[in-house]
Amino acid sequence: MADSCYFRLVWLEGGRSLALEDHGENAGTASALMGTLQLVTGAVVMAVIGQFIDGTARPMVVGIALCAGMALAFAIGTLGGWGKLGRAQASA
Repeated sequence: MADSCYFRLVWLEGGRSLALEDHGENAGTASALMGTLQLVTGAVVMAVIGQFIDGTARPMVVGIALCAGMALAFAIGTLGGWGKLGRAQASA
């Protein structure tokens, strides 16, 4: 549990703060938009996964795997491919 809290607070929220660092007066609006998108995306994904509940953990595992795959695809797409993704991680 402590590891999960550390990851959430330090890595995820820290990354969000760094992403907004250069946006000055628009940072509050951008933060609100990111929070809203996170909430709506979670609700939609859970509504879809909820249709496949069968009493096992399988629907949740598949949903997490699909979301992770989509996140990777978005990262590769927005950063311009695997080469830039590797350089972005190395410079961080």
